[in-house]
Amino acid sequence: MPAITTSSRRLRLVARLARLMPPVLSGRFGAKFYHHTLGAKENVGFSAKSSLAPIYFEYPRFEVHATTFALRGFFEWRNIVIANTVCRTGDCIVDVGSNIGTETLLFAKTVGSSGRVVAFEPSPDNFETLRHLKELNHLDQLDLRSEAVSDKIAELKFLMSTDEVSTGVGRIVTEQDQRAITVNSVTLDSLYEVGAIPNPRLIVMDVEGAEYLVIRGGKLLIERARPTIILEIEPPLLAQHNLDSTQIYELLSEHGYACYLIDQWGLTEVNGDDAATKRGNWFCVMRDDNDRNRLIPKINKNLRRAALLPLIPGINPAVINR
Repeated sequence: MPAITTSSRRLRLVARLARLMPPVLSGRFGAKFYHHTLGAKENVGFSAKSSLAPIYFEYPRFEVHATTFALRGFFEWRNIVIANTVCRTGDCIVDVGSNIGTETLLFAKTVGSSGRVVAFEPSPDNFETLRHLKELNHLDQLDLRSEAVSDKIAELKFLMSTDEVSTGVGRIVTEQDQRAITVNSVTLDSLYEVGAIPNPRLIVMDVEGAEYLVIRGGKLLIERARPTIILEIEPPLLAQHNLDSTQIYELLSEHGYACYLIDQWGLTEVNGDDAATKRGNWFCVMRDDNDRNRLIPKINKNLRRAALLPLIPGINPAVINR
């Protein structure tokens, strides 16, 4: 199968060139020569192979996450580098807010056929995309769940994305909205206690500002399994839940975590004084973890190498060579 199959000649050409570049360059190149406004205008579907693993991705129209995957062979490379550094074959990753699976599929390759990825996605359309991609790639280690994750077991209102070019902005809402659908909510602890989630090595959260609720509903799991965590910190999204990043930092600190902002070249430690200004993805690890002093420099080294090196197995740490 070619790296990308699509009816758009421009998309094919830009993807062919972007995939030859290291990640720090391919994103800028793709955005310049196949801008999302052009993608929305052409609105073509595609089938593409990942440049990080033998994974195939299909999508029927333009969508920003999907089309970025088509151009580069991945969407968010930093999270994949961290997962590759932290996890081993046979591990468990919990992915809360999988969207259409641009990272979820690669997490499944990171842990291998003997591992497990438990992925949550309450949007029905996105869930069907995930189910199709799981079957397409024969990923038996991928456990798909259609619930939302929160701090309670309940029926909640979930506002579907109203942005046709970005399917990942659906969110739990408390106010009445006729556009919202009803979804079942679970807690990580409720599933952990019955064995539906094994001890995870890594938890990844992208839940549009509800990260605090996910953590609060996973207290037992966190205390026992002591997983590393990647979570999204976006103040406007947190504000929709009457939360801010300082509250997230304080909650994680209570659980014993040290937090780091993931940037282009590595990790920067977050403290209580600057937590409110550290917007982006955070990586969190237990402060008393014996491996922390070894793990943080290793992640920093791998992020720098991944940013600058070509996507060759055994050379670039973003490429899953397992």
